[in-house]
Amino acid sequence: MYCTLKNYVCKSIIAISLGLSTTYLSIASADVIDSLQPGHWLEISNTNLSSVYPSPTPGGNTGPSSIMSTWNGGAFDTKRNRLMVWGGGHMDYFGNEMYAFDISTMTWSRITDPSPTLVACTLYMSDGQPGIHHTYNTLQYSGLIDSFISVMGGGYGSNCGTIVNRDTTTDLFKISTNTWGKGSLQPASGGTIDRISAVDPATGLIYSHGTYGGSRLIEYNPLKDTWKIKSSSEYLEIGSTAAIDPIKRLMVAVGGYGGKRQIVVWDLTKDTGYGFVPTTSGDTTLEYNKNMGFQYDPTINKFVGWLDGTDVYVLDPTTWVWTKMAASSDNAVTPTAAPNGTFGRFRYIPSKNAYILVNSTTGNVYFYKLNSNSVLGKPNTPGKPSETVNPL
Repeated sequence: MYCTLKNYVCKSIIAISLGLSTTYLSIASADVIDSLQPGHWLEISNTNLSSVYPSPTPGGNTGPSSIMSTWNGGAFDTKRNRLMVWGGGHMDYFGNEMYAFDISTMTWSRITDPSPTLVACTLYMSDGQPGIHHTYNTLQYSGLIDSFISVMGGGYGSNCGTIVNRDTTTDLFKISTNTWGKGSLQPASGGTIDRISAVDPATGLIYSHGTYGGSRLIEYNPLKDTWKIKSSSEYLEIGSTAAIDPIKRLMVAVGGYGGKRQIVVWDLTKDTGYGFVPTTSGDTTLEYNKNMGFQYDPTINKFVGWLDGTDVYVLDPTTWVWTKMAASSDNAVTPTAAPNGTFGRFRYIPSKNAYILVNSTTGNVYFYKLNSNSVLGKPNTPGKPSETVNPL
């Protein structure tokens, strides 16, 4: 019998013959993603982030499970094919360590340790590392500078009962050295509770928008470490997750708090004006829910969102029609939902034409394949942002 990673029975036989556990997916590699068929989910056994918690774990009312469970997100490092997760916040968890899930080895690692002295509700610790906060949809990876970026920085949102509506710093995690540094001060762009952000795949520029009244869209150039205002003062309800269509030059935010419909679109070719609300049709479920995973898929030039269960929702930015994509009838895996949101822990993997998802530090990592379109290959680092399209 010829055995491959997708042949689970064969994999079990190999494991038994070697005297190993029959939880075969614990020794899977990224190749198993290539075998995943469209419309199917895959759960990788023994992939709990909790296995690499620091010991002892820092304090907090709800402990290290809050790295994901209390309104926290992540970003995908496309250079190393890793999902990076960072979060905690409020009085839930004080640890500010960074984690990464490497799809080549299907393992978690803790790539930094908590600051030696942790003080709740403090913007920066004595060792210079940022204090943790609820990270929402504010974490992004920049290929331009090979860094993990928290666009919320020193504005720590709802931590300790404070709503911050002021200038805020930008926190940059340099991956080559695993060290934090401070970026430039941002112009005031609204509240930091449930702030949104997205990377433009075409230029590498990062966009962020504050929440509530008086919020605005702002643009970050990682190469220059500079911010600029992109929209007029407007209102954005909390509960959205954003992604960017690099062809149509549109940033789309979907999701609203308390069942309120919210979908807002910004034309990134313009430096003034407001976001607009498109007229949509089809299954608009995501517009009435909050804090979902939401990504742009370059193989179909459409947006893909996930809320819970096995369904995904595809939004066509040409027709503004939503389509619910049910899993294949023989799909046997249902990913775990996240009561306080998924945000950037649902990410598209360009090198695999697949999606990665994780919603619990004590739960496993999942992968999903939407289609069998050609894999794009390892993405190139974006070029220098165009000064004519996006003047700074």
